Amino acid sequence: MSVSLAVEQLTCRSDCKTKDNVTVCVVTAVQYRIVKDMVKVAVFDIASPHAQIRAEVDNVLRSTLPTMTLDESYEAKEKMVAEILEAVKAAMAQYGYEMINVLITDIQPEQSVLNAMNEINASRRQREAAFEKGEAEKLLKIKASEADAEAKRLAGVGMANMRAAMAQGFQDSMKFMKDSGMNEQEAMHMMIMTQYLDTLKEFAGSHGSIVVPHAPAAIQEPSPTGSQMV
Repeated sequence: MSVSLAVEQLTCRSDCKTKDNVTVCVVTAVQYRIVKDMVKVAVFDIASPHAQIRAEVDNVLRSTLPTMTLDESYEAKEKMVAEILEAVKAAMAQYGYEMINVLITDIQPEQSVLNAMNEINASRRQREAAFEKGEAEKLLKIKASEADAEAKRLAGVGMANMRAAMAQGFQDSMKFMKDSGMNEQEAMHMMIMTQYLDTLKEFAGSHGSIVVPHAPAAIQEPSPTGSQMV
């Protein structure tokens, strides 16, 4: 009868229930080997070493998991591994089995719970995506409003500068005409007449406008018309 002294691995599947009443299947890998000096004990003193190891693994998990929620069990893998390794070492050492390592490779909730978890995660991601989209749209609206406000401000500044320049031009023209010997009334008359003729010129230059000029008598006294125009 040949006995292998190499390291072997035993996979255990333990059905347990968590603190929040979720049924899970915990998959555990136990790595072990037979101690060379205890081959006889390992072969003849224990009938089913695999069953004994599985029993120890089940015992630890079924006493530990009911104290944890499903989420907590995922976080407590290292703690459970240490407890399982300690238990199987104590139980199997006397039979010539050395426990090398223990790994919890999976914690599988029942399918209905797994589906619910996936739906919850999907819903959370959708909410996060909707929130991010809303924040992006809000930021775009804010930037657009700021740009519009800045454009209006600049337009207002331009209009104010234009009006200031026009006012300064009128003031300079009035001063020049008064300095040339005109009285205030004559200077005003000349300014209004000039503005009136410039306006007629602009209308005449437009292809879509029909200009009906005043009679010659009206041009002699344009002040009332000019006043109405202003």
